[in-house]
Amino acid sequence: MGAHEVPVRMSLAREWHELLQAPRKELVVIDGAGHRPQFERPTEFVALMRRVPGR
Repeated sequence: MGAHEVPVRMSLAREWHELLQAPRKELVVIDGAGHRPQFERPTEFVALMRRVPGR
């Protein structure tokens, strides 16, 4: 999610992340982005996606 996301959405995302049960999970906040980090910070978003196993 973007660091400048609407506060309510950010808190809901954090709650969902805490409930998520997975072998590995990471909540990533992209600086300088809002609701659409994949379009607002594409370089950072692509670098993050390249770290995801099994791509």
